[in-house]
Amino acid sequence: MIQPLKYNNNISFKANEQKNTNTEDKPSLKKRFVNVIKGVNDITSTTKGVTRGITEGIAATAIIGLVGKNIKETNANIFKTALGIIKDAAKATWSTAKFIPQILTKAPVENLKDISALPVKFYKDYLKNNKTTASIATFAGLGVLAFRTIQGKIKANLKNANVDHATKTKHY
Repeated sequence: MIQPLKYNNNISFKANEQKNTNTEDKPSLKKRFVNVIKGVNDITSTTKGVTRGITEGIAATAIIGLVGKNIKETNANIFKTALGIIKDAAKATWSTAKFIPQILTKAPVENLKDISALPVKFYKDYLKNNKTTASIATFAGLGVLAFRTIQGKIKANLKNANVDHATKTKHY
């Protein structure tokens, strides 16, 4: 059977006033130094991951685009595909070899403009009739970038954990 609630005079609906018992307003010098080291770990490891991701992502995009385009154009004939890959790779190598002297003779701004135009040339000129291949290559490149960025952040976290364990501070 349900019992009625009894009124209790000791019930208070006012919030309890809690004083800050933490006497440490500023972090100690040790904690500040550890935080600087951890910040450097975060920046360097994540930057390395992003840089590696960009480099490997560009390579993955180019390779998938090269192979995919040649497979599609040769109707999956393995010998013609291999020959097309070799021809296209030779053209790219020759273009790169011709560009290297320009790095020394042209202004850096002009070199950056030339380099920044490469993705447009790759998609508009090289993969112009291969939208599926271009999409797959792009997603693969972005996937590599994301993977390497996350991997860099994980490495930073492991380094930070090692710093925390060595200094006997808490790791979050």
